[in-house]
Amino acid sequence: MQKLQIHSGNGLRINKKGMFNLQKVSNAIKRWFKKNKYTFHYKDNTIKNKDKGVEVGLKFFGARKIDGYVKLRLEVEILACRIKKVKLEKETLDNGTIECLLKCFMILDYKNEYERNILSKTLHKIHTNYIGKKKIDSFYGGKAVDDLIGLQDAIKEVLELY
Repeated sequence: MQKLQIHSGNGLRINKKGMFNLQKVSNAIKRWFKKNKYTFHYKDNTIKNKDKGVEVGLKFFGARKIDGYVKLRLEVEILACRIKKVKLEKETLDNGTIECLLKCFMILDYKNEYERNILSKTLHKIHTNYIGKKKIDSFYGGKAVDDLIGLQDAIKEVLELY
């Protein structure tokens, strides 16, 4: 199994300071994963009361099989700081700072079919790095980037960053 990072650096980052609804952000992520046929899992959830407000950390991930060889994995980390609840006429919003970090990975040979012996590992390495590199980069990589940007757009829409 080989894990390839799709994005550069630490991932795609979305920041907002001001009013937002953390529950709506979380629900939008869940909806996006379900709509795009990803399995959805909570990885971590932390809530800390601080002097300047509440700090909430959420981690999600989802995976989707493209075919028998490639699986895509998207990871979302949300850190909301200095949250204070603000009641408006129709709803209660969170006022503070929110940062979302999105990461995308391609997992090649997720069934470990090519990890059985030294010969198959060597052939797999040659296939991945030379013969099939163009297909992996363009076809699978294109799907991964499309999904990463789609999730980013869904989060930005809820945060009203468009």
